[in-house]
Amino acid sequence: MNVDMLDEYDLKLLNYKSDVLVSIHTGSCTDASAAVSGFKIANQLRNESLDNTNNLAACLGDAYHQNTGLAFGYEIITDDNPLRPYIY
Repeated sequence: MNVDMLDEYDLKLLNYKSDVLVSIHTGSCTDASAAVSGFKIANQLRNESLDNTNNLAACLGDAYHQNTGLAFGYEIITDDNPLRPYIY
């Protein structure tokens, strides 16, 4: 498999084509008193192959949890996130 590592505002993202696009980024740190730790996974609502997308999200979530020890945290999905959470 070929992998492209791109920056957040990478110009290569303009008209970028791939079989899968995975974005990994940090969440909000606006409420330091909450001591929330974990990870979230989301996908687009307008996906043509939602079953494949959900299967990939579950696979990535399992692998990420096993390798980091972090728990999936639905409570850390922020209101300003335009993607819908995948819950597994």
